[in-house]
Amino acid sequence: MAWSAIDELRPAFEATRGLLLPFDLRRWLALAVIAFFVSGASGGNPGVSTTAGDTPRDESPVAEPPPPIDGPIAIPEINLGWIILAIGIAAAIGLVLLFFGAVMEFVFVRVVTDRDVRLRTHTRENVSNGATLLLFRIALVLGIAILIIVPAVVSLFLLSPLFLGLLAILFVPILIAVAIGIWLVHRFTVDFVVPVMLLEDRGILEAWGAFWPALKEEWKQYGVYALVRLGLGVVAGFVAGIGFVAIGLVLAVPFGIVAVVLYLVFETALGLLSIAIGALAVIALSYVLSVLIAGITLVQAPIQTYLRYYSLFVLGSITPPFDVVRSLRSTETDQTDAG
Repeated sequence: MAWSAIDELRPAFEATRGLLLPFDLRRWLALAVIAFFVSGASGGNPGVSTTAGDTPRDESPVAEPPPPIDGPIAIPEINLGWIILAIGIAAAIGLVLLFFGAVMEFVFVRVVTDRDVRLRTHTRENVSNGATLLLFRIALVLGIAILIIVPAVVSLFLLSPLFLGLLAILFVPILIAVAIGIWLVHRFTVDFVVPVMLLEDRGILEAWGAFWPALKEEWKQYGVYALVRLGLGVVAGFVAGIGFVAIGLVLAVPFGIVAVVLYLVFETALGLLSIAIGALAVIALSYVLSVLIAGITLVQAPIQTYLRYYSLFVLGSITPPFDVVRSLRSTETDQTDAG
């Protein structure tokens, strides 16, 4: 019995090579933007906290004993309004990122199947699809959270500590099973249901309904895909880690040289320590952003492109009515035979 999850490894690679080569900067940057969202990559702005004291270098500061405290210690007032505002802003930013991540799942399918990197056009066309996928993801997470948290809270208040410990031990396999189920639902939704939504212009539940009979009929094929896809994810993470480290080491040389030169100029030659520290902070931030951008463009974009092609080729191989890469499949086969 032929396993599509094995047979489609090479065709997916050939399709990826056909999209990425010859090198086109606009295409690679567009794929990098998509990869940033669909892979869950995020970059933080590192904060650099520095203080410059006025203590002479040849004198040691003498600590004076604190004055005696009379009366109760004053506790600084906590402004709950600012805390709520900060939480709200963070939640809004996270929700926006999640929304664009959902939209980019559909944009990615369009880009790799049409080999057209018009991000704005594809994004506008898939706003409603992205909103639907985001709501599905939120509902999935909330459903699982209720399924786990409610019994745990009830058990915590009603059961004895000993029985609660035994229940926790029994609950671990359930948690593992739930985690696997969540991963499978999410993986199959992104890899198979999203293309069905685009191919047949269906909502997410309707697309699941259309895909479900094929999943039940070919459950062994899709089961093997899940195992292979899990392995590919591990390998992809390992390769991405090596790629980011390599890019970081390469970029560390020029950024390090610039940092040393600026420090020597501002601190050693001019005695401007605060300006030197500020310049180093700017260089450090620029270095982190450069590593992030280069890593996503040169590492994550090819990896995510291959994984997306792989899922589409497997879907078309197992269930031909949902083959969205049929034209690419014949093209890549002809090029391979010609080579």
